Amino acid sequence: KESDFELRFLAARLTGSRGTRFFPELYESRYEDIKLKVVRHLTETREKSCVDFFLSRVKQEESKERRLQLVDYFASTKSSRAEPFLRHEIDKLTSGDPYSMAVIHALRECGTYESIEPLYNKRRWGLTREIEEAIAAIQERIGAGDSGALSISKEDTDGGLSITDDRG
Repeated sequence: KESDFELRFLAARLTGSRGTRFFPELYESRYEDIKLKVVRHLTETREKSCVDFFLSRVKQEESKERRLQLVDYFASTKSSRAEPFLRHEIDKLTSGDPYSMAVIHALRECGTYESIEPLYNKRRWGLTREIEEAIAAIQERIGAGDSGALSISKEDTDGGLSITDDRG
């Protein structure tokens, strides 16, 4: 109930998991520094309880710094709930851009098989290595498909297929 948002942030942070419920309200304040502190704290603690709240806010964020922090937060939580938003952001990838690198890293941590083909299709000069590493990390985390299995592409409008080889 304190009117000083800095004090409210410190109190919420010091109360641990019980204070997590106050972070969305603090984020909604008009103070940019408080918003950044909230996201930074949740990223450092890998607190997953605010993922849905931030997913509902990230598209409206005008601050590039805050969008970048939110993508880093999603990566820290490793929550697959962030994957649809991150897949949507693939179209904005540009070489050397910190936001692009953060999106690729977040997909590396949060992505499922549905992120592999969009990532593969967006390989660009300068991002190829990072994208290939992200794809390899996703595949390692979710495991290989059964030998000879086919999958239908959701991204390819020409009806693409992929097949898992039986090399071990």
